[in-house]
Amino acid sequence: MRVRHNLTEQEIFEFLNLCKNKLENIGYKVYFKGSKYTYNNLTKIVKDNELFAAIK
Repeated sequence: MRVRHNLTEQEIFEFLNLCKNKLENIGYKVYFKGSKYTYNNLTKIVKDNELFAAIK
C-alpha cells in the first residue's frame, strides 16, 4: 500500500483503522503487529512483516 499508492504513515494508520472498524463490525477480532492472540489453542504474535491479523 505504502509503495504502490505512495501513502504516508498517517494515511496508512487511517486505512488500518478503517479496516479494523469494518472487520469488527462483521464479527472479526483484529490484532495489530506485535499483539498476542490465541488461535486454535495456540498463542501467536502478529509478526513485524504483517500489519494485522483478523480472526473470525
